[in-house]
Amino acid sequence: DIMGVVITRNLCGTVLLLTGFSLTTAIRAVFLLGLDPVFVTILGWKFLDEKIDKKQSLLILSLLFGVFLLSTNLDINSLGEKLQIGDLLVMSGVFCMSLSYLPSIKAMKKINSVELTLTTNLIGGVLLLIVSLLLFHDITNIGVNTWWMILVYVVLFSVLSLYTFYSALKYTKPWIVSSLLQLAPVPGAIFAYLWLRNVLTPIQAIGGMVIMISSYLIAKGHHK
Repeated sequence: DIMGVVITRNLCGTVLLLTGFSLTTAIRAVFLLGLDPVFVTILGWKFLDEKIDKKQSLLILSLLFGVFLLSTNLDINSLGEKLQIGDLLVMSGVFCMSLSYLPSIKAMKKINSVELTLTTNLIGGVLLLIVSLLLFHDITNIGVNTWWMILVYVVLFSVLSLYTFYSALKYTKPWIVSSLLQLAPVPGAIFAYLWLRNVLTPIQAIGGMVIMISSYLIAKGHHK
């Protein structure tokens, strides 16, 4: 179960997300993270014998339409550009993160959230370090400011975020966790504008709202 979390979240999910972040914009990425409850619902249907009703199916289609609006801005000629590739990688990363719910729930029945966070980060960090050194031999050209940003990312995501995530899975149901995660685009969009000056067109903003509302309704209805 621990290795399942490492592979899906710490390795595949992290690599796909970070690569996708480098190719798309931050404000688009935070809304694409809203795909989490869709994948959780589909995985629950596939592996946990949970049903998907007509309402959930319509909401999933609505969410996918929102993704299309956000990613393309209704410009069909933009398909295949770097931004769309980044969006696809982000969505793949979210799928891997969602897949980690399954082994995480099983692992949390045997160990606590601190142990799971430390163990998965240790194993995943070592494996990522080995892969990184094999692919990128020279890390001496990374500036001091970049190292500080890496440290902030590690503390915020790999320590605080994952600890609270695993703790939440221990005390509440996955659909509730997934539902609350849909609040992320709100501060994310504000932060992306204030720091990076990322903005959405009106069509993309509508797509982002469709994603956020559909995701919340999917997660809210998943427990019924």
